[in-house]
Amino acid sequence: MHHSVRSTFMPPYQSIEECVISFAPGAWRDCTYSFGSPHQGGLHMGMADGAVRFVSENINLSTWRYLGSMGDGEVLGEF
Repeated sequence: MHHSVRSTFMPPYQSIEECVISFAPGAWRDCTYSFGSPHQGGLHMGMADGAVRFVSENINLSTWRYLGSMGDGEVLGEF
């Protein structure tokens, strides 16, 4: 089953298995709505301005969440 909704609430992951191991039982439900990639070290993300950036799997969680929100007035700088 494919989902068309993704969220930056959970951090990025390399695999569903890695995500589930990292969190509490039942977290797989949250993991299926997170962004992830098999690329080692992070994932490629398409930005609203059309840019594509590689985002580290070690990105600060607050920064990651700000990337997923719009109109909040946050200036992120480099990440």
